Amino acid sequence: MVDLFTLDTIMFRDKKPTFILSNVVPCYRGLNFYKANFPISAIQMNVFYKFREIMRNCVVRIRTFIAPGFSYAKYLAAYEVEEQKDFFPYEYITSIEKLDETSLPPRDAFYSSLRNSELPVQNYDYVCKVWKESGMTSLRDLLIWYNNKDTRPFIEALVKQCEFYKTLGLDMLKDAVSVPGLTLRYLFKTMPRAHFFSLIREKDKDLHEELRKQIVGGPSIIFYRYHEKGITKLRGESGKAVQSLVGYGANSLYPWASSQEMPTEYPVRRRKENDFQPEVILRYGRLSREWLEWVAYKENTTIRHKFNAREKQLGARHIRVDGWNAENRTVYQFHICFFHGHECHKTEGCGDVNLVNGKSFQELRETTAEITQYLLEKVGVKVVEMYECEWEEMKEGNDEIVNFIKVHLPQSPSPFSDSSPQTKMSILRDIYDGYLYGLVRCDIKVPEWLRSHFSEMPPIFKNIDVSSEDIGPFMHDFADEHRLLGRPRRTLIGSFIGKNIFLATPLLRWYLEHGPVVDEIYEVVEYTPARCFQGFANIVSENRRRGDLDPTKAILAETFKLLGNSAYGKSLENLENRRDVAYSMGMDVGKLVNSRLFRTCTPLDHNDLFEVESAKSKVRWNLPLQI
Repeated sequence: MVDLFTLDTIMFRDKKPTFILSNVVPCYRGLNFYKANFPISAIQMNVFYKFREIMRNCVVRIRTFIAPGFSYAKYLAAYEVEEQKDFFPYEYITSIEKLDETSLPPRDAFYSSLRNSELPVQNYDYVCKVWKESGMTSLRDLLIWYNNKDTRPFIEALVKQCEFYKTLGLDMLKDAVSVPGLTLRYLFKTMPRAHFFSLIREKDKDLHEELRKQIVGGPSIIFYRYHEKGITKLRGESGKAVQSLVGYGANSLYPWASSQEMPTEYPVRRRKENDFQPEVILRYGRLSREWLEWVAYKENTTIRHKFNAREKQLGARHIRVDGWNAENRTVYQFHICFFHGHECHKTEGCGDVNLVNGKSFQELRETTAEITQYLLEKVGVKVVEMYECEWEEMKEGNDEIVNFIKVHLPQSPSPFSDSSPQTKMSILRDIYDGYLYGLVRCDIKVPEWLRSHFSEMPPIFKNIDVSSEDIGPFMHDFADEHRLLGRPRRTLIGSFIGKNIFLATPLLRWYLEHGPVVDEIYEVVEYTPARCFQGFANIVSENRRRGDLDPTKAILAETFKLLGNSAYGKSLENLENRRDVAYSMGMDVGKLVNSRLFRTCTPLDHNDLFEVESAKSKVRWNLPLQI
């Protein structure tokens, strides 16, 4: 552990040990070194412990940015920093007064009971040489030299690591607290602008809960197969002995999985109870997006809108605007004629009142004009407006716009995206033919005549509550002997039956091709498929290959391997498991422990200081669960 401060003095005040910190404490912030000047003052022990734990966590945190199993020596070597082995008589220093000694202690003072070893003669000679050449006058000087030699390689490697992430457009110490967090940012930075992921709306929170409940991992099953050349026989005992054995290993599975089609855009939800009629059709949103993306393309700028970020809110009234360009402070508003009372052929013959919201077209026109005036005068921004009819007129006969939309904006994936009602058979046909992409909630089973074929590994995986009554006699006795399954445990199992289970359409298509039968369909959630992470997967693979070809690029290969693996896991993170951490003393600890959100409490070095973990009072589900 590297201490980022030097303990100068211990003294006793009111019968309590008090620590004096050095006047200048070297610190590190981002990529800039600076010195934090503290006036010399007494710091009570409790505060000292709290400060020390915070500083210690700053150093330990770097571990979260390197691959598991990397030692400190490997970390330095990876960034071509020489590890400097230096020596100090730890066990000889039994009091602060020892630091005032003006001569180097003998070699046996460097003995380490931890390693049960003495300092080699050549190393002691090296320390003597440093003492003389550096003009040291006390052991305090040796301690300062030792601490500096210990921290400088670490800081040098850290700077190089930060510079590496800068080349990816990331600030390592600012953007995240671990590699998975950086990976998530980088993953979405490499995603083409034409694609976006939507969060599940509040009105569909039942869908969110159901998806969370049904997320399952892959099976962890050990298959033992022993084969030996000249002994293992083909086709049973009567066959010929094998003459060669070939093994295959899967490589880069996580990047491969990330490069597959992903569920993008806003979903269209269809349920059996309403004949699978679409519940959400964002036709008007699509028109707005077409125009905003076209303007951004023609003006070579970036416009923020709900399809690539969140809608910007402006002014004291928090007016939501369709598009926002922060660089030139311009608002872009796309108006659907029917909902803004525009006098054109779109509203001709519709009377004087909008039958959807009950407002008159005159009132809608006045509201639209008033908001525009507010943005211009009160907020002080420029406003560009486009009406639906004007945009359709612009597109008509303009091949450049038509081709831009076709190339840069996702198209409806299939005829299934229309508003016509569907049946169970039409849904299954579209899935089998590859037209429908998304999620399907259904009942599925493996027919009796196929179960022997799948007996070694039942193909339908699901999470269920398993009790001791659900397992066989042997495992039942084992559970009783070891006092397991006292209450049902939620477990991932392989099965021949899935009831009311959500399945991704690529998996459901595989089932349909291999024999399992769908008995009933309750719901379809349709997404637009896109290989939006293909670029990320390619970057990871290319840099891993560079590391294989050039040993000097090994750290590059290892880093991108870590990025590729982290991307898969981070996108599946259960945000409900995040914790709030507080360092508290005295009565404050009791308040935290008695809270309904309390989870764990850990004493830190001294009985008066505790690290308390609590569940978050509010979880913000800001990761697209459907990835």
